[in-house]
Amino acid sequence: AIIEMAMSIYDNQQRQPVECRRIGADKRLQLTLGFTRTAACRLIRDGFTGTDDVERVDANFMLKVLVVDCNDEQALKNNIVENAHRNWTTDIDDAHNQNMLREKYGYSNEDIAKLYQQKTTAKVIRLQGLLQLSKEEQLLVHEGKLSTTAALDLIPLDAEKRTEIIQSLQGEDGKIKGSA
Repeated sequence: AIIEMAMSIYDNQQRQPVECRRIGADKRLQLTLGFTRTAACRLIRDGFTGTDDVERVDANFMLKVLVVDCNDEQALKNNIVENAHRNWTTDIDDAHNQNMLREKYGYSNEDIAKLYQQKTTAKVIRLQGLLQLSKEEQLLVHEGKLSTTAALDLIPLDAEKRTEIIQSLQGEDGKIKGSA
């Protein structure tokens, strides 16, 4: 996705600026929106070969930045909204972001569902269950090797049994195949 973004920006210019906010006593910039665009622009400055095997480089490329005033909570909310509209997050990403909203900012499941533009709290509650998994199991879900549904089905089992089942069903490509 980053290489494709870099190709598009190199060939067609950067259409949308990234968003930063000023933080700390020295007022340094912190990126709040546009992580993929920023990584793509770094590729342009450093040089890269596109999916079309064409080499591209512009060492003088300048990233367009919009500087906004916002606090930590607003920065998180802005990031969630941008990524939710682009569907660039996984269920694990969403589960962790939603948990941060709950624990750090006191959001209810209803507040979170509203932010994610969901009609009910069902998905919010479902994703909350993913946080019961081990980091290794969460990584499998994040990488698309274990479906969210299968992961949630495994939660009632103890960690050792979950690991045993996952290993027995894991193919050479790392994906979980079949059912137990």
